[in-house]
Amino acid sequence: MAKFNAADFAVTKAKPLPIIMLLDESGSMGARLGEGVKIDVLNKAVRMMLTSLAKEESIASEFLVSAIAFGGIGPRGARFVAGETPEPASQVQFTGLTANANTPLDVALAMAKELIEDKEKIPSRSYRPLVVLVCDGVPDYGWEAPLNDFITNGRTAKCDRMALAVGCQKGDGAWEMLEEFVKGTDNPVFTADQAGDIVKFFKFVTMTVTQRTQAKNPNQLIPAKQVLQLQSGENAIEKANTIADDADGSVIVDAVVIDEDEDEEEGFRW
Repeated sequence: MAKFNAADFAVTKAKPLPIIMLLDESGSMGARLGEGVKIDVLNKAVRMMLTSLAKEESIASEFLVSAIAFGGIGPRGARFVAGETPEPASQVQFTGLTANANTPLDVALAMAKELIEDKEKIPSRSYRPLVVLVCDGVPDYGWEAPLNDFITNGRTAKCDRMALAVGCQKGDGAWEMLEEFVKGTDNPVFTADQAGDIVKFFKFVTMTVTQRTQAKNPNQLIPAKQVLQLQSGENAIEKANTIADDADGSVIVDAVVIDEDEDEEEGFRW
């Protein structure tokens, strides 16, 4: 009789795809935008996204979520409203946003960078994280250096980044900041001219990450324009895999090694 070996029945751990949200809760987010109040609709959109992601989690993959709100004053002007240590979407307790005071984006960026650089909280076996920034105005003084550090240095430089301009016009200071945030990705700055557009954006974010985990290589990023094309298709996953196999390199951003050390258990690096 063969000897029982528990290792033969080991359960494979799901590979996490981290999602870090930077959410504006400054005073101006308490204003109406078309048919709704911006901050109320943003709260609704985030909760809807978490519900959808929780349904999509599987044995093979999970979505680890953190959310940082920025809307106070000074160095304490940002706070975790979900996942100080990133949590599976099904376990996240989103405390919600309250429109308040200024727009200390610099503090939020520093908090997000510290989180992503921490290999205990964002392990190397994770898929490339997605960082989502939502903002409705020009941040407080001092955001330029933290933003440049975020997109050019360390692990954060290799993250995918998406941005939503809430009620902003192309060419103003807030729009230019958001364009800088997504620089180097294949994502445009999305815009919300009506409160309902905030919900549409988060539905799009949900579709983007769920398609990534179901494609052949979730560490290959499908550009926003391709996801929009897939949205109306009958077999989005099959199309996503076809796009990932595109040989000319014009569609897919190749997977990038972010850490020098390789995770021995999974043999995977980002």
